[in-house]
Amino acid sequence: MISLLIVLGTFVAMEFVSWATHKYIMHGFFVVFT
Repeated sequence: MISLLIVLGTFVAMEFVSWATHKYIMHGFFVVFT
């Protein structure tokens, strides 16, 4: 159960980083913080 949560948490974290990076690259620095 714990290992499943770790895998799921890692996946969500990677997805969030990917989304944030994409948003940063596509829309610029200031858009991320607004």
